[in-house]
Amino acid sequence: MLHSLLQWWVSVYANSALTRTVVVFCHVGGLLLGGGAAIVADRATLRAFPRGEDERARHLRALAGTHKLVVGALAVIIASGLLQFFSDTATFLHTWIFWTKMGLLLALLVNGGLLTRFETQAAARAPHAQREWRRLRAVSILSLCLWLAITLAGAGLISM
Repeated sequence: MLHSLLQWWVSVYANSALTRTVVVFCHVGGLLLGGGAAIVADRATLRAFPRGEDERARHLRALAGTHKLVVGALAVIIASGLLQFFSDTATFLHTWIFWTKMGLLLALLVNGGLLTRFETQAAARAPHAQREWRRLRAVSILSLCLWLAITLAGAGLISM
């Protein structure tokens, strides 16, 4: 049954330009929306780091909404990525760029968990949260790097 479903999807994806366009748009659009929101939030975190407690508190409140958007976009990215993967498993399974991208995605998800944890700790310990803000700064820098590295790996997969 699973094999039949996979073969059906391979055929639909290969023979429908509209299907390929929608799936790739969801993937790239999710990356643009989620990654863009994350990069803006990371930059705002880096800007809030040296500022006063009021600015930091405002920033932490604003981040809660950003996380919902990023997590939703990541769900779309993962779903569309799986659809692309299942359209050509033979190629993706044996490509180091694909596995590098998956490793970077896993690192991004772990980093996002740390980011959320450090934000919560910073909010709870305000105004004495210097250690938490240093950690928040570090994971924000890593987040920026991971989003860009994942984008690079995706561009590498397209050019294969």
